[in-house]
Amino acid sequence: MQVPWAAPHGRFTLLFERFAIEVLLASASVSQGCELLGIGWESAHQIMRRAVERGLERRQLEGLKHLGMDEKSFGRGQSYITLLTDLEQSRVLDVVEDRTAEAAGQLLQTLTPEQKETVEAVAVDMWEPFIRTIEKELPEADIVHDKFHVSKYLGEAVDKVRRQEHKELMARGDETPKGTRQLWLYNPQNLKHHITNAVTEGLNSKIQSIKAAARGFRSFRNYRIRILFFCGKLNLYPL
Repeated sequence: MQVPWAAPHGRFTLLFERFAIEVLLASASVSQGCELLGIGWESAHQIMRRAVERGLERRQLEGLKHLGMDEKSFGRGQSYITLLTDLEQSRVLDVVEDRTAEAAGQLLQTLTPEQKETVEAVAVDMWEPFIRTIEKELPEADIVHDKFHVSKYLGEAVDKVRRQEHKELMARGDETPKGTRQLWLYNPQNLKHHITNAVTEGLNSKIQSIKAAARGFRSFRNYRIRILFFCGKLNLYPL
């Protein structure tokens, strides 16, 4: 029988689930939250799963302008996940396994054609599979490489040329480039877009804390629920 104070087949009242969500969000780890609530890990996981499902159903994604895409290690070895983030609201939109072009496409295909039309730019590192997929799925959006990585690669290239020319000139007795290293490396630039992957990197740090507190995850499905529960800025509550 369906009752107004509990979800169908739910073990807890809606009021308790709301309280449990508050406790889990405020706790240093899910294990600590379980101890405070007096429930087991599986019960806490089911509460978080239902909360994320509610949040995804209620979520509004109109007006997306600036997105971020990045990878993160998942398990041991070469095991990765790919994140799609909303840079304006500092939230994770979704997570998929792997860091391939197919994974990036799977993420971007969660957006409707109308939502894709509003995207102006995507901040991403120089991982070629991501770039190709973004160009295919969001042809009107600009691809913005993080200024830290661009500056790093450009600085290394400039310094390599400076050292080579300095060596050649010194062999001819010309010390003109001597002491000019910082002059070559300092070059302020005006960006086309004032966005970076800093928001995504910050979310990555939070995800790393979630992973460390849980001492890793065997299941990607559970990992995704934790990420969206803590980093998705979803409306999680049953009431």
